[in-house]
Amino acid sequence: MMEKIALNFRYKGDRQYIHGTDMFNQCFKVLKEQTQGEIGNLEFAIHKMTDSNLSLMLYQKQQAPEVDYRDIAILKFSSCGLFVASQSYKCGHQAC
Repeated sequence: MMEKIALNFRYKGDRQYIHGTDMFNQCFKVLKEQTQGEIGNLEFAIHKMTDSNLSLMLYQKQQAPEVDYRDIAILKFSSCGLFVASQSYKCGHQAC
């Protein structure tokens, strides 16, 4: 099972990119809404800067794809051992 959730970011001040703390905060908010139980073992890695809104893709652990460093950011976590997540551009790994 994979669930794709659109995220909506705003620029901070004069910045023309999405700030990493905003990425993390939005993802964590979605995780709290989508998972049951305690969220633990968080790993959040940003691989590229972006100026685009992203989609968060939640996978059940058994069905998660291999880590793809073309993703903008990757978030790994456990919540009853169910999910891992990655963020990419809306149209996949490359800018639309």
